[in-house]
Amino acid sequence: MDHRELDPAITVAAGIELAPLWDRFEIFEALHHTMTIDNPMTSADLDQVVEILSPTSGERALDLASGHGELLRRLRAKAAVSGRGVDLSPWMLRTAHRLTTEQLGRDSADGRGAANDITWVIDEARDHGRNETFNLTACLGASWVWHGFAGTVRALAERTAPGGRIAIGDMHLRDGLDANSVTESHGAIESIEELEASFDTHGLDLLGRVNTTDDAWDEYIQRTREAALLWAETYPGERSASFVSEQAQWQKDHARDREILTWSVWVATKR
Repeated sequence: MDHRELDPAITVAAGIELAPLWDRFEIFEALHHTMTIDNPMTSADLDQVVEILSPTSGERALDLASGHGELLRRLRAKAAVSGRGVDLSPWMLRTAHRLTTEQLGRDSADGRGAANDITWVIDEARDHGRNETFNLTACLGASWVWHGFAGTVRALAERTAPGGRIAIGDMHLRDGLDANSVTESHGAIESIEELEASFDTHGLDLLGRVNTTDDAWDEYIQRTREAALLWAETYPGERSASFVSEQAQWQKDHARDREILTWSVWVATKR
């Protein structure tokens, strides 16, 4: 496949101009192209999220800012759900489609195409699915789309049917730290208690929280470095060199914030 060729099985939503997205999102692909889980989680962490979500056959799942699509693949491997992954990156969804075809195959035991039960749409996550409801909705690590955690909770709640479940992954202040002191040194960072208050506000009850470890975040940052260096070796030039420099800044930011920030995934059900 060409360096920037999109598989025709991937849908480009109406009004989306594809060409500029290749340049816009190349950096994220450069730093993640060697991964299937594109955030500070281990495989065991993601399996735990899937267990709490408890997918059942016939349910519909929506993953907004789905990246390489690993959550949807694991949901589909657990039960015969149909899934839709939405992301603005053609790089991410091209890989998501390929991995899904490879991992799930085209034929399931009941005669349907398991890989084809998951579809991929290049679209703005903030707008997608606003007039639909799903049994399972997720956004792992992209709360900026809705300007923060509370906006992400609201957006997923609006897209989730009663009895459905949602999963949201995000950073938060470590337990035991004085919020006022952290605000003075780093700016306001929401605590677990502040984030969790959003669920009840939008008619959701918490089912569980999966906390990632410091090692998982350290390893994620190291993987982005290895991926950036490999990208620069494969596609040499100033552009790839800039991605290596950007990753180095990620490392500095992580070292600066490691003692105050951590990352978790919340799972809740809609009343």
